[in-house]
Amino acid sequence: MKKIILLVLSFSALIVQARAQWAMRSASPTAAITQLNVLNKDTLFATSTDGDGVLKSVDGGVHWDTLAFTNASSFKVHFTDQHTGFVAAYAAFATAPTCYKTLDCGQTWQQMNYTISGGDYFSTIHFLNKDTGFVSSMGILGRTINGGDTFTTQELIPESHYITNIHFINQSTGFVSLVQQGNVAYRDMIFKTIDCGNTWTPVYSEIPETQQVFVYGGITQMQFVNSQLGFAITTGAPSKMLKTSDGGNTWAQMPGTMFAGFSLTDVHFISEQNGYVVYNQRIYKTLNGGQTWSVQATSPADMLMMEIEMLDEQTGFASGHGLFKTTNGGGTTAVNTLPAAQGGFKVYPNPSLGDIRIQNEKNIKIERLTLIDATGRVSRVLNTERTTFTFPDLANGTYFLAIQTATGNYIEKIQVLK
Repeated sequence: MKKIILLVLSFSALIVQARAQWAMRSASPTAAITQLNVLNKDTLFATSTDGDGVLKSVDGGVHWDTLAFTNASSFKVHFTDQHTGFVAAYAAFATAPTCYKTLDCGQTWQQMNYTISGGDYFSTIHFLNKDTGFVSSMGILGRTINGGDTFTTQELIPESHYITNIHFINQSTGFVSLVQQGNVAYRDMIFKTIDCGNTWTPVYSEIPETQQVFVYGGITQMQFVNSQLGFAITTGAPSKMLKTSDGGNTWAQMPGTMFAGFSLTDVHFISEQNGYVVYNQRIYKTLNGGQTWSVQATSPADMLMMEIEMLDEQTGFASGHGLFKTTNGGGTTAVNTLPAAQGGFKVYPNPSLGDIRIQNEKNIKIERLTLIDATGRVSRVLNTERTTFTFPDLANGTYFLAIQTATGNYIEKIQVLK
């Protein structure tokens, strides 16, 4: 009995949730803020989902100016340093999308000479310096080595596909991810270059789980902590997180990081253990390399998030329905974890054959719902709008249902006996 009590107490400690300090710097000027580029603690560029222009702030996101481009919309933006930046956009009345560059931090812009036909919109843009960069439109990968005077195309695979992300970790090593479209299923692929895009080698190829979304986003975000350690996420439902420890030569799904029901939209790790994701439009943080995650609170509460970018361990920005900032890494204060019954929650049947139901007698809004296995890993992140769950593939054993609300955190021990 003593061992069981200690086990329950240890799990209570594991799921102590955090009250993070992500404070709103500004509300969205029009629609949601996306394409966040943080140059330093003061200078930020972004776009809005209504596609009206590029947003610029020089006071850490408190105020925004909108930079308009004639007959252009649906912007993608990428800066390589404090001065040099690039914008890709849909161009009305043109045969191809258009690109612009600035060498003075957005004071003036020069149109580049992109003439490749075959797509109306750019999906990704990534430049290494003022001369060399890549853009993609559906399955077309364009490359320039002369500052946009000319672009050439590169073919990664002959099959039908669309490019979902371009990411470089230095002036020569980079990655392109894409989704190959088949008759029955999608296929996620990652290609690597070590010669600045002269040649590309496939390093990852997997068929994702059956999707609940109409259009699968694929591998949309990638981030490296150093030259060897990197992370990537898929945007879909379910979503998953990938990790590489050998400079991107091999990629594998991180154990326990299947995010079901909703989608991952961003990832940013400070170290191998300390990282963040945006899932279901909320910020989550891990301090143990992704074994467990805690939701981060915002002020105002319940604001929807899309992207996150950390400058260092303490300072970071997040965007979505507004711009938010933390100056303590999402610093936390412990919140007590209580038995589920004390919050008016009844979880049954228990023992379970793999099905569980949650009765919310006090009608409290559930902020996060997770199923934790006997090792302390998050086995499932559950849809908080549902009350009935079926787990046909859940192994027999002891689990803990963690319920987070605005007023407290609760736990219920569950035995699965099939």
